Formats: sequence, structure tokens, C-alpha cells
Amino acid sequence: MKTRVYDVIIIGAGAAGLTAGIYCGRSGLDTLIIEEDSIGGLANKSYHIGNYPGFPNGIKGLDLMDAFYEQALAAGVQFRFESVQSLQIDKIKKSIETNNCRYESYAVIIATGGQPKKIGAIGEEKFMGKGISFCTVCDGAETKGKIVMVIGTGDTAIDQSIYLTQFADFVFISSNNPIGQLDCTDKEKLKWLPQEKIKVLWNTKIHEFCGTDHLSKVVLEDMDSKERFQVTCDYCFEFIGFTPNSVLVEGRIELDKDSGIVTNAKMETSNPGVYAIGDVRKKVLKQLATATADGAIAASEVKKYIDHLIK
Repeated sequence: MKTRVYDVIIIGAGAAGLTAGIYCGRSGLDTLIIEEDSIGGLANKSYHIGNYPGFPNGIKGLDLMDAFYEQALAAGVQFRFESVQSLQIDKIKKSIETNNCRYESYAVIIATGGQPKKIGAIGEEKFMGKGISFCTVCDGAETKGKIVMVIGTGDTAIDQSIYLTQFADFVFISSNNPIGQLDCTDKEKLKWLPQEKIKVLWNTKIHEFCGTDHLSKVVLEDMDSKERFQVTCDYCFEFIGFTPNSVLVEGRIELDKDSGIVTNAKMETSNPGVYAIGDVRKKVLKQLATATADGAIAASEVKKYIDHLIK
């Protein structure tokens, strides 16, 4: 198998990986980005991004990621659309094998992102980015004067339901738990819910998402009686968990209890020369703005690391 050598290899071409590529390329590093799917990652599923700086009227996720990609190409970044099969990251020179080639580099940046857990209801994929969201920071302001459905009763679900009441006219919470049973750590949160703006639909699950071009209602099912009923809503936020795409490095670098890669402020992992950025790492806020910041920081640190190695 042919071996190709680079200064730095970035695995993943979402917002974080593309930003790291731009910064690495502009700093003079021979940079490769390996992506097994499509450019842009989760941002591609956002029909409207309203909180990314510089776009007062918002922008489509696909359009923004296309611009990131063009800028990375202009910075001299090379791309390979291949699937990573194995990593060897314990030595100074790292090696990566894909389905087509073998690559070596002095540094590796893991930017493989993650996936919000989905409920698997009918119509879910159709309305992704068109009423179904996983991020209130991204889309909460869009719910002004609307009716919203939240799925889940964990800490994030309850906190974000309360947050949404400042925009939405009314918030429904679908919980598959019996009456009064929350999944959040603080069981007293039920008392904090403003009854005039939030109603919990206990012992229910979403059966189907409905609408034409945008979500307009959901069909719920009672877990006991199996009876189905409709609730009109304009937006639905799903908060049932998030899974970092960290399988490639399991057992090789430190992960947290949720499989997020642990890094320091420099995006360094427990393995020298290996960095992690974006949603795959343990972090407080998963946003485009924080993903790009991660990428810029990691690229800066990679440049210092490689310059020190080759002195």
C-alpha cells in the first residue's frame, strides 16, 4: 500500500476540521483532511443558521460550509474522501490507514464530531432543519410566538424548555416516564416549570412528525393505552443524548464517561501530537462558533509542536 506523508492530518471536515485546515494551510503546513462522508458535518443539516457572526440575516448551513471548503482549498489544504480504518498514534510519526491508502504525519487532529441521538419516529428525517432541532441556542429565537415540543426530561431538556418560554407562546414536553418522574439530577426542577407556559405530556412517545415544507404537528402515542393523538407545534427540540464519534481512538487516548475526548485548553489530548476539536471533545457548548475556535487553537498549537520537533 502506498504511503503519503504530510505535516498534519485532520480527520473530519466539519466546521472545526475545516477551520483547523485553513489555519494549518495558511501557516505553511502540508495539510491533509480526510472525510468519509460530506463536507460540512452537522452544519449541513441546519437550513437556517441565525447566530453565526457576520450574517445578520442568517445563512444556510450548506452555503456556509461551502465557503469554509473553498477557503481551505485556497489555503492549500488537500482532501481525501476515504474511510479511516486504523490509527497508529503512539509514536512521534503517526500513521493512518484508510480504505485506499496509508498516510503519515507528525500531528493528527481528530475532528470527527458526533451525533445527537434521534427518536426514530416517522417523518423525523424529513423535518430535520425544518422544524426539528437539537439546539436551542441555534434555533430558540426562531420560536418567537410559536408552539414548541421538547422531547426528554433530563437536565438539558428541562433547562432548555424553561429557556424556550422566553420566546415561544407555549412549550409541550413529551416524556415516556410515568407522571412526575423526571430523568434530571435535580428532581425539584418539576416545581420550577412555569405552568402557564409549559405542559408535560407524561407517558408518551412521538409516533410521527407531520407537515408540508415545515413541521406543523406531531402525533403522540400513550405508552399504556397505545392511543394516538395530535399536538400542533411549529418546532420540536430533541434532547435525549449525544454520541461523540470517538470509536477510532477508544483505548488509546483519554475519554470522559460520555465518550468525549478529554483535552486541555490547547486542544491537546493525553497523547502527544494528537489533538481533538469540535463536538467529539468534552466541552461545555457545542456550537459553530466554538468549533471554529477549537480549530484555530489546535492549528496554532500544531504549528508550534511541529516546529519544535524538526528543529
